[in-house]
Amino acid sequence: IQHGYWKITTDTSEDMVQEVINIIINEIKNISLVGIKDSELNFVKKRSLKSLKRTMQTSGDWVNFHSVAETQTQKYDINAYSKIVQETTTDDLKKVIDKYLGLDNWQLALCGRNKAESVKINF
Repeated sequence: IQHGYWKITTDTSEDMVQEVINIIINEIKNISLVGIKDSELNFVKKRSLKSLKRTMQTSGDWVNFHSVAETQTQKYDINAYSKIVQETTTDDLKKVIDKYLGLDNWQLALCGRNKAESVKINF
């Protein structure tokens, strides 16, 4: 069993919730239909690897990183993680997108004053 998650976290005012949800859904649709460009992936990979040192400043950061690694069938450390990031391809992402970003494969969680009936999911 592999463990993982993908999330979008954002803040908005109550009157903008539907617009934000629509933007997120449109991005998910676009990624599902068009995929991710090599240039986009390379940008994220470089940024992720550059910021890795910054995200490991406290003992809590180290514990959080390694606790996630403990849930994986293939154990990894920072060097192995960096190698995985560097070797990830758009083809790898396409497989994950096809498997997990379909209509029935994601959940929406909201916190705030909005009622469920006031939010429409147009996927």
